[in-house]
Amino acid sequence: YSDLSTGLMIVFLLVMLIMIMAQKQNGEIKAQRVSELTAKLELSLGQKSKLSEAINTAFVEDPSVQADPVTAQISIDQSALQFKENQAELQPAGKTFIQKFTPKYICSLWMYEVQKCRETSADCTRPNPELPGSVRRIHVTGHADMLGIYSNNHALSSLRAEEVTKEMIFVLSSS
Repeated sequence: YSDLSTGLMIVFLLVMLIMIMAQKQNGEIKAQRVSELTAKLELSLGQKSKLSEAINTAFVEDPSVQADPVTAQISIDQSALQFKENQAELQPAGKTFIQKFTPKYICSLWMYEVQKCRETSADCTRPNPELPGSVRRIHVTGHADMLGIYSNNHALSSLRAEEVTKEMIFVLSSS
């Protein structure tokens, strides 16, 4: 019985040793992935910071427009984009703001992309949206007040975002 017990103990020790080695290798792979993701995140955050800097530089004289330094998301003061109460129609002052805002905004995006292109390659005939930190899309979010029914306010927010997007497209197409 002692030889049988010794044999089983050796088998269990070998199995445990193999499991420990596999766990260690798995941990190293995970650590490498975390390191790669951290490097990509740092690169992306650095690019977002440069993008927000480009936007804030373009709107340095307009305190109603601010780009977040971490996410590069733009916040526009509600006094700049005024809507009629419970409606998605822009007030004339809001349309005027969009007409001034859109060219400056698109220009700041273009300048950022050109600068990033110059830093990464010599061929800058067309910005590459696949590079880290590139602008791939512009997402417009509308807001409504907290009064009233949630579903109505949600629909109003969507309609307001759509109205701003249409106005921006109109400004770009008429330029």
